[in-house]
Amino acid sequence: MCQQSSRLRGPAEESIVTTTIQTRPPLPAPPSAPATSPVRVTGPAVPGADEILTPAALRFLADLHRRFAGRRAELLAARQERRQRIADGENPDFLPETKAIRDDPEWRVPPLPAGLLDPGADVGRADFEDTATPHLVNVVTGQLDLRATHRPAIVRPRGWHLTEKHLRVDDQPMAAALVDAGLYVFHHAGAGPWFRLPKLESHQEARLWHDVFAHAEDVLGLERGTIRATVIVETITAAFEAEEILYELGEHAAGLEADESDYLFSIVKTFRSRGRRFVLPDRSAVTADVPFLRAYTELLAYTERRRVDGDGAGRRPVTAADLLDVAATPGMVTEDGLRGSVAVAIGYLEAWLGGRGTVTAGGLVADTAAAELARSQIWQWIETETPLDDGRLITPRLVRYLVEEEVERLLAEAGEDAERGGRVETARRLFEEAALEPAYPTFLTIAAYARHV
Repeated sequence: MCQQSSRLRGPAEESIVTTTIQTRPPLPAPPSAPATSPVRVTGPAVPGADEILTPAALRFLADLHRRFAGRRAELLAARQERRQRIADGENPDFLPETKAIRDDPEWRVPPLPAGLLDPGADVGRADFEDTATPHLVNVVTGQLDLRATHRPAIVRPRGWHLTEKHLRVDDQPMAAALVDAGLYVFHHAGAGPWFRLPKLESHQEARLWHDVFAHAEDVLGLERGTIRATVIVETITAAFEAEEILYELGEHAAGLEADESDYLFSIVKTFRSRGRRFVLPDRSAVTADVPFLRAYTELLAYTERRRVDGDGAGRRPVTAADLLDVAATPGMVTEDGLRGSVAVAIGYLEAWLGGRGTVTAGGLVADTAAAELARSQIWQWIETETPLDDGRLITPRLVRYLVEEEVERLLAEAGEDAERGGRVETARRLFEEAALEPAYPTFLTIAAYARHV
């Protein structure tokens, strides 16, 4: 049996969630905080910002930044190193160094608070990530909306990879994750708080979240384990470390979620240069019952049963080979599928630049994950010289032809709206940089955020 983390030994089992969101009076600054604000706020004036970005809240954010920004940077560098090893031919696998955690049958996620996740519970959800855009007005308004609600809410902050350029500490942009989570915890410490954590790629990143939560609880005078979080397992490397991620979150862990679109994006991004073995067909052909996706959902279900429900005795139902069996996915790439991917990516970017986090394309609602998958598949299809079902190779020239058609359609739709027309042209340039250039940007919206928001 492995040594069980003290973080998993049992927070109190009574409910930690009240029926209403409660605000709290401003806290005094931590002892080390300077008298003036350590956070420089830039960007346009936003109504209600003075209610959210209070001096005490900014001191709290600065404290989080100074304690945890360095570790975040180290973990992001570790991500890049791991991605390069995979690009060079290494396959991800279950980690031998954490085998003792997986083999220990005893540890469990602490009991969940009563009521919050019950069927029919009146619980709000706030998303600062895939269905939102990081315009400062959206960041502040989202927090204002959370303050105004009269029910518990589960918040998805932005991932570790994103920054909040409008809030700077020591002349560095803050981690967007610390801004979203920090402001919610600070203003709602009496009502949860609960989170859905996105885009984790390792159990070390879960450990960082644990330490952020534990420190926030200490500063705000909360009982340890008050803050709880489910993890959205949406990267291939996180799937291999699902149990370790729960273990490292410790008393803050609540469970796991699947996200098919982001997981497919992770597959394409991670293995984009590894040849035809990892090439997927049209998005519409990749259904939940294809072998590698079925293995993914079965693994998460097994982990939930074993570590959350406590009734998952038995062997893990899937192998590393099952999770990587992308080649068994049936289907082809069609012109309609390629055209649809172009429409999703450009249409989403135009909406994103205008402050909207979702767009309707082909009768379906698309968010960041759908756009990321669309442009990544196009990049990979070109890289691997994938043919359409009619035999034509997918080339930059063919894609540019479809781009021109889509841009003309969007410009006609915009009509005399010059502002929207400008966004369409900017979206075209951003798409072509992300899908047609030899260098592959790790995330689609980072350049757009730096240059246009």
